[in-house]
Amino acid sequence: MSIVHKIEAFFPTSWVEKWRLFKRYTIKHRSYAKKINELQKVNRPIRVCFLALDASVWKYNSLYRLMESDSVFEPIVLVCPIVNAGREIMLHKMSICYKDFKNRGYNVLKSYDEATDTYIPLTSISPDIIFYTNPYRGLIEDRYYINHINGPLTCYLNYGFGMVPYKWAYCTPLHQLVWTYFCETHYHQSKVLNFSKPLSPNIYVSGYPMYDEFIDNNKDICNIWKLHDRSLKRVIWAPHHSIFDIVENDEDVEVKWSTFLLYSDKMVQLAQKYANKVQFVFKPHPVLKQNLYKHKDWGKAKTDAYYNLWESMPNTTLSEANYVDLFSTSDAIIHDCGSFTVEYLYTRKPCMWLSTYADIDRFNHVGIDAFNCYYKGLSISDVENFILRVIAEEDPMYETRETFVNRYLRPFNNLTVGQNIVAYLKGQLNK
Repeated sequence: MSIVHKIEAFFPTSWVEKWRLFKRYTIKHRSYAKKINELQKVNRPIRVCFLALDASVWKYNSLYRLMESDSVFEPIVLVCPIVNAGREIMLHKMSICYKDFKNRGYNVLKSYDEATDTYIPLTSISPDIIFYTNPYRGLIEDRYYINHINGPLTCYLNYGFGMVPYKWAYCTPLHQLVWTYFCETHYHQSKVLNFSKPLSPNIYVSGYPMYDEFIDNNKDICNIWKLHDRSLKRVIWAPHHSIFDIVENDEDVEVKWSTFLLYSDKMVQLAQKYANKVQFVFKPHPVLKQNLYKHKDWGKAKTDAYYNLWESMPNTTLSEANYVDLFSTSDAIIHDCGSFTVEYLYTRKPCMWLSTYADIDRFNHVGIDAFNCYYKGLSISDVENFILRVIAEEDPMYETRETFVNRYLRPFNNLTVGQNIVAYLKGQLNK
């Protein structure tokens, strides 16, 4: 045991962890200053590597495209495995993600080779800037976590619009150790700064990147919808994964948003009842399947059969991919997912929050305002009434949603979110 470890052994674990984080913070920010100075002098494209985990929560298309068309940058996407869900799900999600990005024409690599059971070292890509797409340790293969990254500038851009008031959503070690944290709004910036003291990250308020995906997105055709008959209304059902009682980190925060166990059979019945008027897309949270595999009343066989049922009914489809086009071509959504509460509002279309009770304590200030844009579903009869309202094209809450979009979702500086980020990076690097 080293002298440092012997000294640390005399102090509480929480103190030691804070001390180690402080040391990492100091070392990393010194290295960032050195890297910026280096990149200001180079006469070559700046290589930017996006560490992608899941195609369904990829929010960085506009930023990638801007960099792709700009001679200052050379973007690349490295598809990384989600390692906490078992090998089968890990390989399945990697395959979906890689194919999605290949189809987009991205410069994309898989970080993991199944045949040789080996990983690509980041040093072989030689990135100058790394964008993380998820802040939580234990999700990404640990060799790619920020603790093990030395040299490149690191950035984080939220994969979901911040809706909750809890510290764990704003202040992980990655939030504090990145070179720049790009925030959705000035409200979110204040939350990050409050929770992360004294190790406050460098924050730039860029806006939420999903905004760019909905600019002039007037698509009516999306291959996810099984039927292209526009006389049928298109409704998304998107249940959250939290079917178990969970305590997030060291805070007494019970997160059990999901109503899936209560409504799984009833939603199938509604889809069958309105088969001649509505088509549905089942859009489960990416983690729901693995949680159902573990559930005593479900398991793998029942879960797979249920997912297959949504694929097989004549007016229903299962979607596990990116959802921008799905949102754009839908007529309404029913869900209990935190981030979707804001994200669907970009469409300005009718939306229902599905719950067994109207609980707003789980939301922050912006989240409460978003929640108030929703029709509330506290029973299956509420859901059916909402579907009937969508069929009849009755929507008295449209103006409420429009007001929210104008107040919170438009980016700053009269630029898109991607343009804001590119301008910031060029300014920092004198490019």
